[in-house]
Amino acid sequence: MLTRLMTLLSLTRPVLLGGLTLVLLVWSVAAPLHAQTGGVPVPPSYELKVFKRSDGHVFWPMDKPVWVRLATSPEESAQTFLLEVVQESLEEKKSSRTQEGIRLEIPGRQFIRWVNFLTQDETLYRFIADGAPPVTNLRLTNAPIFTTEKRTFYGVGLIGTLISKDDLSGVEEALLSVDGEQYRPYLQPLVLDTEKTFLIRHLAVDNVGYASKPVEVVFTVDLSPPESMHQVTTNFLGDILSRQSVIRLSSLDRLSGVDNIRFYFDDAPPQVYNPELGVEVKDLTDGEHVLYYYATDRVSNVEEVHEYPFTLDITPPEVTTDILGDLAESGGQQFVSPRTRVQLTAKDGPAQPKMIEYRINETPYTTYVTPFIPRVESGELAIEYRGTDRLGNLSEPGTLNLVMDKNPPQSEHAFSGPNYSQGIGAVWITSETEVSLSSQDDLSGVQRIQYILGNEAETDYGSPITVPNEGQYSFSYWSIDEVNNQELPSPLFLIVDNTAPEIMTVFSIAPLEERDEEGVNVKIFPVNTSLYLTARDNSANIRTLEFSVNDEPLKPYTETLFFDTPGRFRIVVQASDNVQNVSSEVTEFRIVPR
Repeated sequence: MLTRLMTLLSLTRPVLLGGLTLVLLVWSVAAPLHAQTGGVPVPPSYELKVFKRSDGHVFWPMDKPVWVRLATSPEESAQTFLLEVVQESLEEKKSSRTQEGIRLEIPGRQFIRWVNFLTQDETLYRFIADGAPPVTNLRLTNAPIFTTEKRTFYGVGLIGTLISKDDLSGVEEALLSVDGEQYRPYLQPLVLDTEKTFLIRHLAVDNVGYASKPVEVVFTVDLSPPESMHQVTTNFLGDILSRQSVIRLSSLDRLSGVDNIRFYFDDAPPQVYNPELGVEVKDLTDGEHVLYYYATDRVSNVEEVHEYPFTLDITPPEVTTDILGDLAESGGQQFVSPRTRVQLTAKDGPAQPKMIEYRINETPYTTYVTPFIPRVESGELAIEYRGTDRLGNLSEPGTLNLVMDKNPPQSEHAFSGPNYSQGIGAVWITSETEVSLSSQDDLSGVQRIQYILGNEAETDYGSPITVPNEGQYSFSYWSIDEVNNQELPSPLFLIVDNTAPEIMTVFSIAPLEERDEEGVNVKIFPVNTSLYLTARDNSANIRTLEFSVNDEPLKPYTETLFFDTPGRFRIVVQASDNVQNVSSEVTEFRIVPR
């Protein structure tokens, strides 16, 4: 602000002006020049001038000297007379003073005083001295701003308003130059909607011709948002991520720079990205997700949201077991044989299985390759198994409890009814004899007993076996347990004998005669005749040979019968073989004296 001062230009002697009017004479003002040289616009030049405002106030440029004239009327065409400067002590400078005029020293209100010598009345004639140019300021508004030590950045919506102010005569016009163009009058606010670095020069001139020095303003309009990208690190397969995976976000802005990156998953609220932590996925649920992220620069340009769909696989494989081959379940236990194989299969989500491991009865884990035999020795066994997918998700161990049964059952036979054996694997039986088979197994249990009789096909044993026809038969039998362990066949040679022995009676001499006694044909032998008894069997051999004389009880035949007493005799002979086939024969004869 200019200090208001009054400069009183006093007339040292009374001046009777009569009807004259005091007029200030001014120089004419040339039009401003707008030029540009060497890429830097040249500010327009102005000549100083006197400005009379509409309210009658006169503004005088301080650098222009003042002369005082007397006018005969207030009309512009009135005759005027230049007054001389009276200097009693410096008469020699009258002429120069008149030529130089009055030099104003301070700005503000100025007064020429007329004093009536007789009445001492004063009349003041006022004008205003203006010696300072206007002040201009380019006000940049309506947009975000970011300032560094060297540069200033503005965002979208920037408006440039040129504010000019002059404390005395007022601003005649304001001018500006954009990026080296010629200066032009400022008429309306600038809409700065181009992304670039602007160099704006501005100045103003007041109404008496004082122009301010050009002011340079350099700033950059940044209308482009940052460009962001993501990168997945640590244990991932393409877009399939693990609990250990970290997503790294980065962003580049070529002007004002990146202020922050924000991200969110699915429908969660955005959060500010921390480069030290990255974007962790460990707290998400298993399955499909979308990461959204975007960056904002330092003048609030926001990029479009990026989407990164991915699948989080935190579920380990599911390992299942299959028993290939012999398997039996009994009493809550699973029995297998040495021919049994255990097959392990892993099913997993997107990451796919990588490896299956197993161990038997607390032995170290081994990698599963192909179906395996659990163990050869009989007894209980526990197979632990687990699976790992390609992201390292490890399943909890599962356990398969089995019982290895490697021994076949033990079978035996039994006979119910006539049977005879000589201990050489041959057994004589009859068609009435029943052959029974039985078996025992110490683990999985007996599944079935089978046998082959003669040329017949193998048959499952169900009930005791009989052989209806006489003959010789090969016979073998065996049993199979529930896991198909089969014992070696046990062979037998069966001889079916249904024929009773043949009895033969032989007298020592031929009969004397034969005659009918009471309807019975009776042979007649002399005293001292001997009788020989014998029997023969076609298979099982004779077991007993007995006889009875005249209805006495049977008794074993051990020696030749000798008859030395006359009389009638009735001999009953009975023979049995080793399978209890029995035959009988009755002989009646008479002993007579010689």
